[in-house]
Parts: sequence; structure tokens; C-alpha cells
Amino acid sequence: MARFRLHSHALRVETRSWEHHDGTCDKRGLQAIQDEKHALFLCPCLQMCLLRLQFADLSHDLPMAHKITVCQTGAFYFSQACPEDVFNFFQKQTNDSCRFISELMDVFVMAGVHQQPEQSNYLAEGQT
Repeated sequence: MARFRLHSHALRVETRSWEHHDGTCDKRGLQAIQDEKHALFLCPCLQMCLLRLQFADLSHDLPMAHKITVCQTGAFYFSQACPEDVFNFFQKQTNDSCRFISELMDVFVMAGVHQQPEQSNYLAEGQT
């Protein structure tokens, strides 16, 4: 949770400076920046929608008018969210919110792992 709040995480908005990409989400081919707000509320990939469903009680205070259900399971994402929603989410500090963040990071880190072999690592190759 602390790493997420301090922007010391592996979302593409933070890794773009050393992984040489534009910071857009690599989960669905969208041109949305993969930042905290996107990961918490807006990413429409099925893994994240199912994770939000699993922890649905964490988003009960968000406007349901912006909730978009993606399949018959009830999995969902939101069409919009504001920075205050992110702030309010982090004010909860419950065991469920910590588990949600941990599993969220697993989803997004695994997306990056699949792309790493294609990326050059100049330091490992002895180049500067």
C-alpha cells in the first residue's frame, strides 16, 4: 500500500522513464495512461474487472451511474473517476484494500513481465 501511495510501483506511468515506453496501459491496447486511477477504477481488462467484483465493497461509495458491467459474472469497471476517488480509496486502509492493491499489482506486473524479453537491457549488455 505504501509503495502505491508513494508512486514507487511498477505501473507504466512510473516505469516509462527507464523502460522507454509512453506509459499507456498494456492490458487492452487502450491509449489510456496506466496510472493509479486507471488501475483502481478505469481499466476494462477482464482480470481487473473480476478483481473489482471480488472486492466490490471497496467501491460502494463511487457513483454507480459510472459503473459498467462487462460480463454476466457482474465484473465491472467505471467509465470515469476523479483524483478525489483515488484519495478516498487510500483513506480506507483496511485489510481488504491492502489485499486488493496487492492483487492489482500482481495483475499489472504480470503484464509487464510478458513484454520484458522484447525490451533491451543496456546495462546487462554492457552498453551505456
